[in-house]
Amino acid sequence: MTVVLELDGDPHVLGAGAGRVVADATVTRLEADGTTFSLDADVVLFGAADDWRGLLPGQRAQVRVRAGVPRAGDDVVALLSARAPPRLVGDPGRVQQAAGSLRAALADSARRVLEPPAAGLLPGLVVGDTRALDPVLEEDFRRAGLAHLTAVSGANVG
Repeated sequence: MTVVLELDGDPHVLGAGAGRVVADATVTRLEADGTTFSLDADVVLFGAADDWRGLLPGQRAQVRVRAGVPRAGDDVVALLSARAPPRLVGDPGRVQQAAGSLRAALADSARRVLEPPAAGLLPGLVVGDTRALDPVLEEDFRRAGLAHLTAVSGANVG
């Protein structure tokens, strides 16, 4: 099937291999068997990192997917696996574009002046951008009960 979806957050790299990403999204249109449905359905999207890594929250894309059933108790209606690269359907809003530029500038600055583990952690602590966070460090934060430090966009650090 083909869906049009809007990213609800940044795509996050899965594991150390960095070949796949996961992202929260909302499906707004579904096309299957010649029929089109308008939706407002929360999903989790998995896709190739090279295809999805640079997309911003609020960005809309059309993509061919395979759907899976979520686990009982999940807050989504489906788990989607992208079967092709996304085709962008418009740009994210101006606010998201500005936020994306600021986040990219912070990440670039961190990479220039800090060692790799710290360079990936700083944007997570300050603005919640965990895309460059070392997966081992991210797991350490989770096991220590500190994952919330990067999950709330750094507001608690401020």
